[in-house]
Amino acid sequence: MQKISNVKEPLRNIKVIDSTEEMEFEYWTKFKKFSIQELFDELDCSEIERRYAAARELQIRGSKIIFDCMNDLIKDVIPAKRAIAAFILGQLGTPDFPYRNDSIPLLSELLESDEDAEVRANSASGLGHLCSDSSFGVLCNASQDISSEVRKSVAFALGCISNAASIKPLLELLNDDDSDVRSWAALSIGQIDIDYDSISNDLIKSLSDSCEEVRSEVIGIMAAAKDGRVYDSICAELEMDEVSFDVIEAAGNLGDIRLLDVLLDLQEKWQPDIPLELDEAINKLNRK
Repeated sequence: MQKISNVKEPLRNIKVIDSTEEMEFEYWTKFKKFSIQELFDELDCSEIERRYAAARELQIRGSKIIFDCMNDLIKDVIPAKRAIAAFILGQLGTPDFPYRNDSIPLLSELLESDEDAEVRANSASGLGHLCSDSSFGVLCNASQDISSEVRKSVAFALGCISNAASIKPLLELLNDDDSDVRSWAALSIGQIDIDYDSISNDLIKSLSDSCEEVRSEVIGIMAAAKDGRVYDSICAELEMDEVSFDVIEAAGNLGDIRLLDVLLDLQEKWQPDIPLELDEAINKLNRK
């Protein structure tokens, strides 16, 4: 979630590349030249970033031989190997997913019965990427998993399915003890087309969530629905030391003219580096 400081000099328009991004780019460039067998060998690497970088390249290659090997690997006694196989099956042949129908039952079974949390989490995420409506029941059951990583992946997957029936388990996950789970649940709720009035009262409770990302997601949903009850929360967030761009966008979407002065004050404070999101929000309110 992008933010800008309210107390320090505004962020310059500079793309900051951290060491993780540099490493990912290095692997991406290197693995493009590898054969499938060489990529298979990399799946045994003890370095997790390198292992998953090789897995992502195999996802892109998406051949039948890769599917067959992953189908075998999900039966391995070593949990890390089953986990990487589930990860690959979840997006094999991206973006067309030619092995979708074959992968869904395999991932559903892993999510339902594997003893390892990483395997179950990767399986749940994979079912989300594959938009597996048929796995809805398995995902609902997994929303009660003892692992927060699994519940987080389930929250993501339910949003990908975009089934109105997903709202009930997502609202439950919105009250999860883990903030990352709640954040993904809020994001997924915003992606599902449903009668807003039926969930508005549930969302209001999350406006006081201790996690900023949860609050921002919920504010965005309520503002898009023109729910005036979110006005005070938007004002409070805009006065924070760091302001989320999502909240600025929500201020414009709510359409409450009272927010115009608040946004103009921010515009003045952040001169000369005005985020595009702020200009757009101000323009929306100026048209009222």
